[in-house]
Amino acid sequence: MNNFDSVYSESSQICLDCGICCHGTIFIHDLDPQLYGISPEPRNQLLPLACLVFSFARNCCLIYEDPDRPLVCKTYQCQLLKRLKHDEITLEQAQSKIKSVKTLLTRILTQIPQSDPPVRANKLIQNAFDSLTLELASGDRSHIDLYMDICSLQLLMSRYI
Repeated sequence: MNNFDSVYSESSQICLDCGICCHGTIFIHDLDPQLYGISPEPRNQLLPLACLVFSFARNCCLIYEDPDRPLVCKTYQCQLLKRLKHDEITLEQAQSKIKSVKTLLTRILTQIPQSDPPVRANKLIQNAFDSLTLELASGDRSHIDLYMDICSLQLLMSRYI
């Protein structure tokens, strides 16, 4: 296997392990799963704007190998993927960062109220951060752990996603 093949397979593995760009955190995809011959799964309550061809049960995009998947899905490269392709980070390091982001994302989303209508997770989290900043400025420290989790997530997202 040449270097290009190994980078491509690691890149694919990272994308398939991660799926954050499919979760409705960064982008909102409104693909019709039936156009790809897929039955839609129930919506994820924490991530209600997730792409409908992303399977939370299997933790993967169900059309990843489809040549007709949307261009944004084929071409988007997060910072983590770019670093992996340029040998600035190992596969194991990348997987560790993904795990950290997903853990924080889940922990945060279980503690903040969902909006109606739903908004992208990063917008929902930013709104919570803004509210918590005001709360902390008033002297209330009751949600300091949530505030610190959001700070950590924002840092990881800006560096890697």
